[in-house]
Amino acid sequence: MRRVMEASGVYKLTGDSPLDWELDAYTAGLKTVWDRAEALERDLFVQTAGEKALAGWELLYRLQACASGSLEERRGAVIKALSPYSGPASLGVIENLAEACGVKAKAEEAEGKLLLRGEKLLGVTEKEAKRMLEQVLPSHVPWELSLP
Repeated sequence: MRRVMEASGVYKLTGDSPLDWELDAYTAGLKTVWDRAEALERDLFVQTAGEKALAGWELLYRLQACASGSLEERRGAVIKALSPYSGPASLGVIENLAEACGVKAKAEEAEGKLLLRGEKLLGVTEKEAKRMLEQVLPSHVPWELSLP
């Protein structure tokens, strides 16, 4: 704002006028807002979250936030918790994946195929649930979803 006002030629901003003081106050207030917006943006993502926000993320998966460990280690742990699964894909893991894809289902194996017996859709269409399941289920395992 100061540059625009000076460039107009109408204002002479010397640094010690009431207008200068007002512009300085605007600058200080807007800097505070800008800094808070930047911090909020960082805290929206686990990979860049600060100490306080990371503790909030941790509380989603534990009874208490981690009090020790580096920020990078703590971020890595939360990222793993956010991951659909790691390691062998047990039937329990598959049921969790199905729920993450919008369908409450029981998983079982039959005739070399994974059967997901859906109990209910959780806010998605059957088509959308199948699309998401296609993306997260092990690609080498044939599967079928049945809904009531």
